[in-house]
Amino acid sequence: MSADLTNINPTTLDGDSVYDFDLHLPIPTISYILQETGIDLVISTGSTTQANATLRFMTKTAMNAIKTNLTSEARVIVEYLIAKSERHRAAFLDVVAYLILAVKGNGIDELLKEGDTKITALNRLAQLQAQANDLLVQRYDFYVQEPRSNY
Repeated sequence: MSADLTNINPTTLDGDSVYDFDLHLPIPTISYILQETGIDLVISTGSTTQANATLRFMTKTAMNAIKTNLTSEARVIVEYLIAKSERHRAAFLDVVAYLILAVKGNGIDELLKEGDTKITALNRLAQLQAQANDLLVQRYDFYVQEPRSNY
């Protein structure tokens, strides 16, 4: 399976996200979140800058929730699949959209005001959605030879 994905460029995999090579994560676009949830993050947060910051925060929250439930070996593979596989990318973007929907588009400042209880609940929601999307599989039939070398 990994051989089929080796030459996939994570930046051109889909139009619903922008791949961030520093985070090694696809960040969903504002328009994707609007399409999937009906929530306009620019209106909800007050600006495009805040909307993008919220998307980055929720994307990292989703990935942290997923990685918490995986072995170290599976973490590398899931990160690779999210970068290179359309099916896994779509599943991950759904997890992020689900989190945005769960907080009704509130910005980071609103989430942080609610404290650790809200963030813990968001992590649990992300875990449940990731499980439903098959992102929490523990065993794969291939290995990533050079993690993060081309994604």
